[in-house]
Amino acid sequence: MDTVGYFYENSFNPSNASANLITDDDDSGDIDYQFRIDVYLQVGRTYILVVTTHLDFETGSFSITAMGPASVGLTLFTASTSRPTVPLSTTSGVSSSYADALSSNSPIFYRPNGYIGDIYYFQAIQITVSVTGAYSFTSNSDMDTRAYFYETFFDPSTPLVNLITDDDDSGDDIFQFRIDVNLQSGRTYILVVTTHGDYVTGSFRVLASGPASLGLMSITPSTSRPIITREFLTISYRLQAEKNGKQNQSCQFYSTDARLQLI
Repeated sequence: MDTVGYFYENSFNPSNASANLITDDDDSGDIDYQFRIDVYLQVGRTYILVVTTHLDFETGSFSITAMGPASVGLTLFTASTSRPTVPLSTTSGVSSSYADALSSNSPIFYRPNGYIGDIYYFQAIQITVSVTGAYSFTSNSDMDTRAYFYETFFDPSTPLVNLITDDDDSGDDIFQFRIDVNLQSGRTYILVVTTHGDYVTGSFRVLASGPASLGLMSITPSTSRPIITREFLTISYRLQAEKNGKQNQSCQFYSTDARLQLI
């Protein structure tokens, strides 16, 4: 079958299919016409994967493979509905935009799965949603942009917490991001715009489209612990080497950049 997957948090109501929807996919799998969903999951939360087909009234067998840092429990259940099922509106086309620039004065953070020492400038954009629905965010810039999308809050020193999804080069323009995500009115979301390479600066524009306009406001998020730069690590290493050298003049010490991978 030509399968499609929808991924929900907390609960799934077949008659209100956009509520609690995090993301969906149709044909990104390695096999033709099969879905692939990449998503960050938090311990202790409930998620629902809904498997369906690209065409209506199609039947057949399927299997799901889940991969990650640990095994996950997969349990079949029948979702209840609050009212008779009606077609989901796909109305979209209302645009919102945000323009800014990354500079040497911009805040820095540890990019997910990056290295301490490879520091990236970023701009955090808080999103206000008035109408629940499917929205897309795309970038336009001379830089190779990358984006991370969060719910509730974003801490630059713990970038995997509350992360919903991210993207590097799915935009229509080369080296530009595109994030498709379903948003709930009344919830807080943060779009973090950064770059593919470290220490890159330049201007950018974000275009958002969906069933209604969005409030897009720059914020400076607080961090729970200091962001350690490459220069700080190198200086600290040199100072320790000099201190040890005074205790043992026969030893030679060499300075180097320290790289600690975040996992």
